Amino acid sequence: PDWQKAVTLADAAEENEPKFFTLPDILAQPSEPEEYIKTGITELDSSLGGFKKTLVTCVSGLRGSGKSSLLSQIVLHACVKENARCLMFSGELTARTAADWLFRQAAGINGVRKISKFDTKYFVPDDIKHIIADKLADRLYIYNNRYGNDYTRVLSEMGRINEEKRVDLILLDNLMALDIRQAATRPEDKLEAQSKFVEQLEAFAKLTNTHIIFVAHPRKAQGFLRLDDISGSGDITNRVDNAIIIHRANADFKRLTQRDFGWKKDHPLYHEDVGNVLEVCKDRENGTQDKFIPLYFEAATKRLKNSPNESVDYFGGAFGEPF
Repeated sequence: PDWQKAVTLADAAEENEPKFFTLPDILAQPSEPEEYIKTGITELDSSLGGFKKTLVTCVSGLRGSGKSSLLSQIVLHACVKENARCLMFSGELTARTAADWLFRQAAGINGVRKISKFDTKYFVPDDIKHIIADKLADRLYIYNNRYGNDYTRVLSEMGRINEEKRVDLILLDNLMALDIRQAATRPEDKLEAQSKFVEQLEAFAKLTNTHIIFVAHPRKAQGFLRLDDISGSGDITNRVDNAIIIHRANADFKRLTQRDFGWKKDHPLYHEDVGNVLEVCKDRENGTQDKFIPLYFEAATKRLKNSPNESVDYFGGAFGEPF
């Protein structure tokens, strides 16, 4: 397909398909197996089953809430634990910076080393980086930002690499970093262009049997961040299959949830070890909403863990003992 053109499901419909189906027609259709990609976030996988291929997920959160760390970790888990092929577009990070984040998460507490003159800075030695890179050589593809952020080109390249490699999971971080201005002939058409692009992502996911995650930054929220605060057209969150917000479990989180939800001061999400909270705002398939999942941030590895003591080993003990 020519992904540079507007892709819709109607474009892909067979000429001889009926305009309307009867129930026997539907039952006679071959049923495709449902495929899910586990995220490694236990409660999220329990609720959603993982990220279902052919669907689209929108992720949002305030600056510094942990969006990029979360999604990098999900991609890592998919590549190693799910044997999936993943594609990453990061409009705000260079490919090397995105790789460095992923190296720390992949190395884990046994593979990272502390920079001696700093208390909170860590690095991954080159020999360990090469082990990780070799393991993920045919699993992970990071877009080269030197080719620009024109959305038609990015979409075209996504289609090309999928035809070559059969990608399972695609991450676009973020929607606002993609240049969609050419799709808007007037400034007021920008929101419609964003909605059209999300429609194209939906069609792409279905036609290529992939799951697509994109990040959408929120507008400046006046209170506790809600789905309606996500920037762009409201049609964006209406269209997607899943919508997730990640919150930083800081003083503002506690104050605003007490005010808006009436949570008590001893709420489990206020425990001092909880660093971030994942909120499932929309789950079209299962109906899950307003589900809050605690995560535990480990600064040395940039991992968001299911429990304070969790230590996932992605490489079979190849990195020895903790530093």
